[in-house]
Amino acid sequence: MKNFHQTFNELKKVRGLSNKQIASFTGVKLKEVKPDEISVHHNKIYNNGGTQVSCISLDILKELHKSCHEKTIKILNELAPHKTKLYEYTDFNIIETGKNYTFPIHRDHINKLLSGVIYIRPNINTGTIIYENKKGKSPKIIEWKKNKTSTEDIYLTSI
Repeated sequence: MKNFHQTFNELKKVRGLSNKQIASFTGVKLKEVKPDEISVHHNKIYNNGGTQVSCISLDILKELHKSCHEKTIKILNELAPHKTKLYEYTDFNIIETGKNYTFPIHRDHINKLLSGVIYIRPNINTGTIIYENKKGKSPKIIEWKKNKTSTEDIYLTSI
């Protein structure tokens, strides 16, 4: 099995969102978020073809799924083949945070098999910090790169 770094580098080469897809996120009209609040919007597509759309068009959701699904399942299969059979849906979240909001250290939801992050705005920010535990042990910073997926932005939530 490939190590994480090799797989992430491969992902970086093959995963690219089109200008239309990026624009669909950057142009989404969401309600204003107060400086110390967060707003989460779920856009899901299920194995059986069902959908749940909250802030992007159904066409964009289907296009995103078509362009990302096969690649992400391949990565999941390489990193944790025993988890591939657990796949039920893809959730394209749009998360808007107020300028003063800070995510608390948290464990991802048990249903999440694989995560990817694309930062849309602002141009510069902190990025993501991954810790070994809730107390903040051994922080690893994933650099903020606007409209880009870093090789480290895709990670397994639990192996």
